Order: sequence, then C-alpha cells, then structure tokens
Amino acid sequence: MDFGDVNSTKGYYLLDIKNSSYKFYENNISPKHKKITLSELVGHDGITDDVKNMFANNIVKLIIDLHISPDEIDFLLSKLSVLDPISINTDYEINFNKFGIEESDDIDISGIDIPAAIEEFINMLDVDDKQTIINETLDIYTKSK
Repeated sequence: MDFGDVNSTKGYYLLDIKNSSYKFYENNISPKHKKITLSELVGHDGITDDVKNMFANNIVKLIIDLHISPDEIDFLLSKLSVLDPISINTDYEINFNKFGIEESDDIDISGIDIPAAIEEFINMLDVDDKQTIINETLDIYTKSK
C-alpha cells in the first residue's frame, strides 16, 4: 500500500464455489495511508476521537494548505506524534514564503568584491595547486564581464 491507496478499502474476497457467491472481508489490521489537510484538522474542535483515529497506527501525510510558520508546524507535529502514528510526513499544497525570503529580480551585488570572494572560496577548498585554480577562475570571470 502507498499514498495512491488513500480512501480505498483493502481486504480480500472469499469465494463460495458451491453457490458462486463471494464475500468481502476488510483488512482492519494493516495500517492505512491517510492524507490529512491542515484545514481539515483545524476544523475539528481539538483532539477528538475522530482525530485520534486518523493518526493512530496509520501512515499520515499532513498537507499544509494554510499559512503557518515552520515553528508552528514543528509544534503541531510534536503534538500529533503523541497520537501514535507510524509516521507523519508533511507536504505543502500552497506556495508561500515559508522562510521569509523575498525574491527579487533586482539583486544589488555592487558591494561584493567578486575576485576576492573567488579567491577566498578556493582557499577554503581541500585541493592541490590553489593558485593555478584561482588564476584560471579569475581569468574566466574577467572574460565573462
């Protein structure tokens, strides 16, 4: 089973050959894969029996579909782990700025000394003949301007 089996009932059929009938027996033993959205979870009034049943002995993917900070997600996951799921993974359904980084096409790097940064970076590497690498890299940088 995997998350492709969400909301499908697993089990087996027992065929009665004498009368050509069959009966389905649901698998109530194995864990189930559950996808639970944050908005669905918030819709419950606290940790109810329904919420406990969603998590207990199941493999859960918590879909983050509301704006929530990374710290709040960590806190929520610590609380949900008490409900004894086999595992909880998070997946982000909405695209939002989780880390507070503003993307901009206008990045000002005028205050950065690129040749000095290249030299400093190469000197941190564990490579032989650093000066040759620095010279060749600076030559490529100069030609690319």
